[in-house]
Amino acid sequence: MRDWLNYVAWFCFALIIGIEVSALAFLPVAATADLPTPGLGITTLGLIDGLIFYSWTTIKLGGLVPEKILTPTTKISNFIFFLVMLIVSITVFFITIALLLLMISLLMAIPFGTVAYMAMYADFPKGAAQATLGMLLFLKMAFAVIIVFGEKRLFEDYRKFLILLGCSFLLNIALSFLHAFVPGFLVSITDAIGAIIISIFAIIWFLILFIGSIWGVITLIMDAVGSVSRGTDKLRT
Repeated sequence: MRDWLNYVAWFCFALIIGIEVSALAFLPVAATADLPTPGLGITTLGLIDGLIFYSWTTIKLGGLVPEKILTPTTKISNFIFFLVMLIVSITVFFITIALLLLMISLLMAIPFGTVAYMAMYADFPKGAAQATLGMLLFLKMAFAVIIVFGEKRLFEDYRKFLILLGCSFLLNIALSFLHAFVPGFLVSITDAIGAIIISIFAIIWFLILFIGSIWGVITLIMDAVGSVSRGTDKLRT
C-alpha cells in the first residue's frame, strides 16, 4: 500500500476515535453545564471502532518493525489490550442496563417519576447525535474506500478485519435508526438500548480475541523457556 494512502486511512480512523472520545468527555458535565452530548450510544461505538483502530495500526506496523520484535510485542499487547477492553465492555454493559432500567422506571412511575424523567432525560440532542453519526459513517466509508483501492490483498489477507469493519458500519446505521424512529422524549431510552447492543457485540469480539491471545502468550512463554533451556545445555557442554 502506498505510504500516503496508509497515512490518510489511519488519520480517518484517528478522527473517528477522536469524535467518539470527545463525546465521552461531554457526558459527565452535560447535566450541569447544559452541553449537548450525543449520548451513550456514540461513545459505546468507540469500543468496536477502537478495536478496528488498534487492529489496523498493528497490521501496518508489520511493514515497519522487524518481525523478531513485532511478533512477541504484538502477542503481549494483544493479551493486555483485549483483556482490558473486555473488562471495559462488560462494565459499560452493566452500567447502561442500570441506566436503562432507571429511565424506564421513572417514565412508568406516573406522575412524579414521569416528571423527573422528562426533566432529566427527555431533552436528548437528537440533531447533534444524527450529525455526529453521519460524520462517523462518512469517515468510515472514506476509510473503507481508501483501503479497498490501496491494499491489493485486502480480501485475501484481512477477512476478519473486514467483518469487524462491516460490523461497525451496521451498528452505526442501527444506532441512527434507534434515534430516528421514536419521539424525541424517548430517544434517551433507545440510545441506551443501542449502547447495550453495541456493548454485547464488543464483549463477543473481545472475548473471542482474548481467548486467542492467551495461546499467543503461552507460545511466547514456551519459546522463552525453550531458549533458556538451550542456552543452559550449551553452557553445560
